[in-house]
Amino acid sequence: MQGPSMRVAKGVWLTLTFRLFDESGELLDDTHERTPIRLVFGKGPFPPGFYSRINGLAPGDTAAFTLPPEEAFGPYRPSLVEKVHVSELPNPPTEVGQLYRRLYEDCTSECYTVRGFVGDWVHLDKNHPLAGRSLRYAVKIHAVGPAGPVEIK
Repeated sequence: MQGPSMRVAKGVWLTLTFRLFDESGELLDDTHERTPIRLVFGKGPFPPGFYSRINGLAPGDTAAFTLPPEEAFGPYRPSLVEKVHVSELPNPPTEVGQLYRRLYEDCTSECYTVRGFVGDWVHLDKNHPLAGRSLRYAVKIHAVGPAGPVEIK
């Protein structure tokens, strides 16, 4: 049953809008300009700290909070930056900042951010693009309801 008495918790779906800012106040994302997001609690694209901050909210509630890197997308780890010769990449990236999916012979792949080029070498970064950054969210909960077994899986 949906209604004001239902709150955000494990086992529910929710609809929300949010604004995301970095530590300098730059707006990184704003769902208020698009359709609200519907997701099952804990199963969306948000970092773990996000869910702990919205737990217990009800439809109509708003929250503003800052997540340190440890609760967001983790610390930035320089060891996750690889220097790769362009001859090793069948379809090499062309721009700094580009998201690049590297395919391997065993049919697996990994996603990288292109950090730079030096001659015939490209620096690929496996860190999440927001790793190492504190993130500030402003969230509004629009609806909450019980998630079915298929949604929970």
